[in-house]
Amino acid sequence: MGTSVQVTPLCGVYSENPLCYLLSIDGFNFLMDCGWNDHFDPNLLQPLSRVSTKVDAVLVSHSDVLHLGALPYAMKHLGLTAPVYSTEPVYRLGLLTMYDHYLSRRVSALSRSEMYYPLYPIMSH
Repeated sequence: MGTSVQVTPLCGVYSENPLCYLLSIDGFNFLMDCGWNDHFDPNLLQPLSRVSTKVDAVLVSHSDVLHLGALPYAMKHLGLTAPVYSTEPVYRLGLLTMYDHYLSRRVSALSRSEMYYPLYPIMSH
C-alpha cells in the first residue's frame, strides 16, 4: 500500500504573500512555514486558522518574516500548539529577526501612535 501525501497551500501561492503550506503525509500534518508580511493583516491567516488545531508539527525553513512572522500570533491566537522545528541557524536568526522586527514596529508605532502586535514567545531551546 502506498503513502498518502497531500499539499494544501494556505498562503503565498500566486502572489507575493507570505508562505504557509499544510503537508499531510499519511494523516500526519506538517505546517511548512508560517509567514506574515509587514502589514500584519489577520485576514491573511484565515486559511491557517481553519487548520491550526490539526497541525502535528511546524517546520520553519527560513529565518525571515515571510516564513515565520505569523508563528507567534498563530500560537497565541489561533490555537497552534504543535512543536516547532528548524535548523539551528534558522532558529537563532529567526529569534533575532523577530525581535528586530518587533522593536522596529514598536518604535514606528510609538512614533505614529499606531497599534502594533506584541512579540509572543514561540520557541524555547
